[in-house]
Amino acid sequence: MGLISDTVDLKAYFSLPPNERFDLSHNPQLHVLDLKIDVIQRQDDPLPWLDDLFLTVKAPNSLEYINIVYALYLPAPYMDRSINTTIFDEWKGVDMTLSSMEFGMLKEVKLDFMLENPLGYGVAPRFMKEVDLPSPMLVASGLLAVGAFDTS
Repeated sequence: MGLISDTVDLKAYFSLPPNERFDLSHNPQLHVLDLKIDVIQRQDDPLPWLDDLFLTVKAPNSLEYINIVYALYLPAPYMDRSINTTIFDEWKGVDMTLSSMEFGMLKEVKLDFMLENPLGYGVAPRFMKEVDLPSPMLVASGLLAVGAFDTS
């Protein structure tokens, strides 16, 4: 399982030479890829990193399942909740990448939101109504499964 936490400078990642970045083309026998991404409000957007990682997958490969857990700390209701609707503005690029021929063996892309919030349990259904996930290609192919669960 991979982990990106709030201590990782994602902008600095792109300044690394290509041979020092993650490259999934070195793992053509990988069947399952599990990623957990911690997202802190107002921090670097991890989606460009995620898309860059997926672009390293080359055919032929054995990748069948991608499981992404997006850990979010939700603000209290009186705080700015716009992150819920804008956090995946760049997901469409990931959707296009995962729908390319390099991912011909793919059976499922599972995206789970792990929600920590000051209100306790029961926020996940409301969050799912607020989040906008533009994923036309994965949805059309039946590969995308999205869920949310509370952790507080």
